Amino acid sequence: MVALASRELSADYDSVFSKCDDCGQYQEQRRSSPSLAKLRPSSQPNQMKTIEPCQRLSIRVYYEDTDFSGLVYHASYLRFMERARTEMLRSVGLDQRALLEGASGAPIFFVVRSMDVDFRKPATMDDLLTVETEALELGGASLTLEQRVLRQAELLVRAKVKVVCVEAGRARRLPSEVRAKFEVLLPN
Repeated sequence: MVALASRELSADYDSVFSKCDDCGQYQEQRRSSPSLAKLRPSSQPNQMKTIEPCQRLSIRVYYEDTDFSGLVYHASYLRFMERARTEMLRSVGLDQRALLEGASGAPIFFVVRSMDVDFRKPATMDDLLTVETEALELGGASLTLEQRVLRQAELLVRAKVKVVCVEAGRARRLPSEVRAKFEVLLPN
């Protein structure tokens, strides 16, 4: 476990701590209100927050996520996992827009290089799902993750995802400050 300077949450967020079934660690889940408040830098830099290796995001299934049969459309799971990856980046202080605008030197962004998805059971409208994201391996230009979509403790979808850092349309080595932030996500 590594402690990082925390970010102060506006009143539009509340936090819930829950225990990950796979790694046994407690994670903070942030639930936003309808106003979609943004995170802002902390006014108290000495305040510390622990970043756990297994990140969790709760997602409610809406009508728009389903197909004509009332089951979650397969591509919707990919969107759910994308949201969870984005929240994982935010949890370690990486802002994708700032990276794209060149905050770490040249403009960079991340793309999915490969994804192996195992669809096990369907979700239905109004289900409350949890997407767990866990870093497995850090390469020179890539990060490999495992993502799981659960309904309570029931595994619905599992995916192994490799994301690659890209600059000007080509893979590039991770900048040292980005690599350092990814390293806190790796299991000890």
